[in-house]
Amino acid sequence: MKKKINILLFAAVIAVSLTSCGKKEAMENQEAYRQIGINDMKEGKYEEAIDAFQSALDQSVSKVGERELDICYYKAQAQYLSGDTDAAIDTYTALINYDKKNADAYYLRGSLYLLEEENDKAVKDYENAVKNDDKNYDLLIQAYCDLSDAGLTEEAKPYLTQAVEIKGDEARDYAMRGKAYVLMGDYEKAKEQLDKAIELGSEQATLYRAQVYSAEG
Repeated sequence: MKKKINILLFAAVIAVSLTSCGKKEAMENQEAYRQIGINDMKEGKYEEAIDAFQSALDQSVSKVGERELDICYYKAQAQYLSGDTDAAIDTYTALINYDKKNADAYYLRGSLYLLEEENDKAVKDYENAVKNDDKNYDLLIQAYCDLSDAGLTEEAKPYLTQAVEIKGDEARDYAMRGKAYVLMGDYEKAKEQLDKAIELGSEQATLYRAQVYSAEG
């Protein structure tokens, strides 16, 4: 009986060992394909990059993790650069379906909808992006700029208002609020925020302050 138990334990150990080895090999292959895809993108070989990223995703042997999500972003970028915007949108949609609170995927899909002049879908995606990351100055300001450049001025305005209402007393907080006020054309409030940011050592705020001087002649 003891011998039988030992044999069963040995078999279990071997099974775990083989699973571990297989998983390790798959992870190594996944990283190799990912790097091939990145190199292909740098060389402008976007179709090859897409194939490599898909091969990387095919190596997944467990639940979706940060590595797989990262590869999906690369794949979507390669699809867009290859001229297949619809495929890139589909990839971002898959990311959103996996995580309904993925602000980055909403923003990136929305930016592609803007390029395709599907403005209603773009506006909705930008709203969802900001809803899920409402303290992100960069997202708010970029959303404003994108929508304004697309001629959607009224849809863009609330994002600057939201940006200047974010609380915070770090140098970056003052600098980013100042930048938002510059874009709003409220130079007095911009100067207040930027001067405080400069006092706290923000080099970024110095650039925005120069924009105020330029705007005021």
